[in-house]
Amino acid sequence: MNEEPPPLENANDLNEISEVPLNAEADFYVSEKGISELLVYNYLDEKYFYQKLCASENYDTEMNKIKDNMQFYLDQDTVLVNHEEKRMKLSDVELKFKDGLPKYPQLNFMILIRCKLKEGNNVIEFDMEDEIAPYDFQIKYHFPYGSEIVEVESLLSFKIIDNKIIMTAKKGDRVGGYEKIVFKV
Repeated sequence: MNEEPPPLENANDLNEISEVPLNAEADFYVSEKGISELLVYNYLDEKYFYQKLCASENYDTEMNKIKDNMQFYLDQDTVLVNHEEKRMKLSDVELKFKDGLPKYPQLNFMILIRCKLKEGNNVIEFDMEDEIAPYDFQIKYHFPYGSEIVEVESLLSFKIIDNKIIMTAKKGDRVGGYEKIVFKV
């Protein structure tokens, strides 16, 4: 069933897009050549602003603003891989609709961290702003097959399953700060 949005009444409607997601998910894929992340923000959009944006002549401009804004926030965090500072680089942003429903837009960010792993222990460290989570989120780290997770230091709740770490936070939890993962390849 296709939901039809009400018509865009004026250009200011696009400025009312919700800034707070329902939740977020991040998947980090760690490999010998680097780390890639798919970061997904899920929204409830009862006024269909994102669908209107797709049909707007301002689409490219607005998506570039979203991309620049995210890169700004990524640049606020410090990332170290094996004690070398690395930059998180936003490679792409994509607007999709969960299950094709315009009421449930998703912003998908593809992020890269260029680094090389070494044989033996590797360390990933993040230093982020300490804050209160404004929404629920889950982070998954996927390490190369056969990796051993040696140590995890995080404010988030986490569990280790084989070569994966699953971290979770609920709205209102204290998050951010220093995070460290040691793993052996």
